[in-house]
Amino acid sequence: MAFETPTLDEAHDFAIALHRALLPELDVSEFSHNWKWTRAQAGGTYGNHAHVNAVKNDVMPDTATRDTADRWGGIRGVRRKAASPARKAGALRCSGTPGTPVPDATPLTHVPSGLQFRTVGGSVVGPLGNVDVGVVAIDVGSRTRLNAGEVLTLQTPIAGLSDDAELQRALDEGGSDAELDSDYVPRYLQRWKNPPLGGTQSDFVKFATDQEGIATAFCYPLRAGLGTVDVAPLHAGSGVFRVITATELTTLFAAMDGKRPVAMKAFRLLTVVPQTVNVHATIVDDGSIASVFDWDDTEPPTCLAWNPTTRVMQFPPGTRPATMQANDRLTISDGATGKERVIESLSGADAVVLVADGPGDVPTPGLSTIFAGGPLIEPARRAVQALFDSLGTANPDANRYGPWEGNLRPNAIGRSITSVPGVLDLGALITPSATVVASDLAFPNDGTIGLLIAGQILLRRAR
Repeated sequence: MAFETPTLDEAHDFAIALHRALLPELDVSEFSHNWKWTRAQAGGTYGNHAHVNAVKNDVMPDTATRDTADRWGGIRGVRRKAASPARKAGALRCSGTPGTPVPDATPLTHVPSGLQFRTVGGSVVGPLGNVDVGVVAIDVGSRTRLNAGEVLTLQTPIAGLSDDAELQRALDEGGSDAELDSDYVPRYLQRWKNPPLGGTQSDFVKFATDQEGIATAFCYPLRAGLGTVDVAPLHAGSGVFRVITATELTTLFAAMDGKRPVAMKAFRLLTVVPQTVNVHATIVDDGSIASVFDWDDTEPPTCLAWNPTTRVMQFPPGTRPATMQANDRLTISDGATGKERVIESLSGADAVVLVADGPGDVPTPGLSTIFAGGPLIEPARRAVQALFDSLGTANPDANRYGPWEGNLRPNAIGRSITSVPGVLDLGALITPSATVVASDLAFPNDGTIGLLIAGQILLRRAR
């Protein structure tokens, strides 16, 4: 039977009972001198029991905490993950003169906290005077997970750019503190339960994901011949932000190379190449008021003219739908993302003014068809984006490397869209018409591996 640690009151009651049995002449009534004295003794006894209990927990790997957990994990070569920086693609809106470059790795500071950040990827201020760029923290930890609306300031002024840039979306990817016991202990216990077996596929996945910032990894055994292993690591996040940089690959290789079997012929970390795929689909709503589209696009208008300065979109005479109103949403057939734009106001008989929303999709005169937006479009787009972000690197059906999904399948797109409340059915999947397979190139170009990411996700009402 396991030893049960008594509470303070239980230890005190036992001491009083013992005094009454052995020294009945002593006064041990409540708040008497002897009662207080035995209470002090019980406190010491209780503290000693608590210490013994803590030692008992720490002596076993499944209940160890803090430094002892680090020792248990270290025995199996599993280090506690350090804090990571927060990041987000297209989250920071920089303003300035149209055409002004926003260089990659431009340093910025969040003045209230002193935290430092940098842009990710070069960009250029658009015709509306702003551009949304990716941003990643230089500092680390949950404190770097800033909310939308926070302002970052250029550390060094750039001609043509405003010193201040505003976050349009929260930095909610990455930004974790040092790994807590609740995450770390199960992770090293998994290594105890399933120790390395000399270089199995799961071993290499563990070697990669044990490192800070590596959320997932995909192992390719024998891809470059007998005795070879390739690994493709990814960050958490969305789109191109999942891709590991060249510097990070070098650091990761140094950490993993010493763990591989000495008899292995070759071990490589693959460079992940993003491959953009467009999705174009129609959806059938369930007919409820909550899911109805904003205006009737049975005969969708086309763009006759577009003024990027005034944001006025002109339709051919007599084609602006009578049901189109201010605050309605719309999508543009050849827009870069498929995101909705919002109508600020009607203009004249055949035009609308669009709300300024950063680089947003813009129409092409003579080419763009304008479709109705509504309450289902954005949730359905997020569901499709989540599908892309769940994919691993290339894993062709003709040559499977493991159980993960690396292909974009039409039926998976349909499931993601119809999972949204208010969507009754998928009307038609126009693009892609067949399963899309990421690139898996043969020698001598096999040092790279493809990853499918979302380009335009255009969803509209089925007619």
